[in-house]
Amino acid sequence: MSIVMVSEGAGEKSNTWYHEEAKKLLSQKNKMYAILRLHGIPVHNEEQTASFSKYEICLFQHHVLRINKTKDKTIWIHQSARTMESTTRDEVSNTIDESERKKMVSYAIRALYSLGLEYGTIYIGVHSKNRMYVMDCLADLPEDDQLHASLDSARVKLEQQIMLDKIAAPTVMLGADPEFALQDEEGNMAIASHYLMKVGRVGYDGARLRNDPLSNQHPLVEVRPDPSIYPEEVFLNIYKALRLAQRKMSHLKWLAGGMPFDGYPIGGHVHFSGTPLHFGLLHKLDTYLCLPLALLEDERCIKRRPRYGFLGDFREQDYGGFEYRTLPSWLISPRIAKGVLSLAKIIAESQYLLKKEATRDITVQLAFYRGEKEKLRMIVRELYQEIIKLPMYKKYRQFITPFFHSVFTEGEWQANSDIKEMWKLPPSSPQQDGGSVL
Repeated sequence: MSIVMVSEGAGEKSNTWYHEEAKKLLSQKNKMYAILRLHGIPVHNEEQTASFSKYEICLFQHHVLRINKTKDKTIWIHQSARTMESTTRDEVSNTIDESERKKMVSYAIRALYSLGLEYGTIYIGVHSKNRMYVMDCLADLPEDDQLHASLDSARVKLEQQIMLDKIAAPTVMLGADPEFALQDEEGNMAIASHYLMKVGRVGYDGARLRNDPLSNQHPLVEVRPDPSIYPEEVFLNIYKALRLAQRKMSHLKWLAGGMPFDGYPIGGHVHFSGTPLHFGLLHKLDTYLCLPLALLEDERCIKRRPRYGFLGDFREQDYGGFEYRTLPSWLISPRIAKGVLSLAKIIAESQYLLKKEATRDITVQLAFYRGEKEKLRMIVRELYQEIIKLPMYKKYRQFITPFFHSVFTEGEWQANSDIKEMWKLPPSSPQQDGGSVL
């Protein structure tokens, strides 16, 4: 079996090194399960007795190499069933129910990523489409020449793309679809679908009322600016969309952050195209974008995770790019929005110059999920010192410096404030041009 090292940058540990270190976790099952639970991944409970199907998902990062349905061979000795080491495998990669496959693969990729592995085999137990959990994780693949050939092919393809991007840095297209919630004069959640259409630059999100999931009432607003290679243009497009929304909902209070209303988490997804999705980039986004923003988050953002906003959350898109979904809604203020978009651009285009992947460290993961900001603050200061040395920093200094000033000096954001005021969209002045916001 050939081994291809995927290096991540000068002076930085390779993914192969990280993989070998992560393998040590897998022999400590209790610790492995604890890490998976920390990331919101359901795991096998030995007391679970309901019948289930067992699947073996073979992965290289987010690429599915094969899905097998497995069955342990058993023999009967003195009227007792004994499981033998021999296991039968039937490949079902393209024959299982699509919704079931999607959920299984999602859990498997999340498990691989959260454990710090680059490839491996994740065992999923499935009771039903809505009841499944991770049973075990291995840092290797089953012995199969074709399977290992697929692994090598995927690794070589990624290595070649990384080498090309190091020679000529990619020009990354940015997009976004941040959300916000609405509050009426009595302090209750208002319904976005009463005022907006589903489609358009600003519309209602697909989430429904929790107490009436079959209704056509959708409470959350989603902003969909046109993408651009320039973060300042994406910001301007967001502002234009907010102006459009203000004409329809100026009498309501607009709330951003992580969870303005209990049970209704909102996000600030950032879209990328022009650079390949891989675990190294996700770790860089977790480290250099998510951690600084975490210092501004309020308690409701912490309640949002790990079901939402877990590290490394992504979704591939039909246009060939992907969306990074870990962040809460950064529409809190123009300063924060400009900083997030500019940082996202810098990280994506300078990813091979950035040396740290802090969120691989379990202590950093714990601090993030628990909201232990003092433990993160020193790390973020080191990250900032690295960012300001990047060639791209000078280009976006006017956005990055104010953002980090907020991170280090202003404390957590006020998620109960009406963002219209910060965006210069007061209800009394629908024609105001926004002043210094732009």
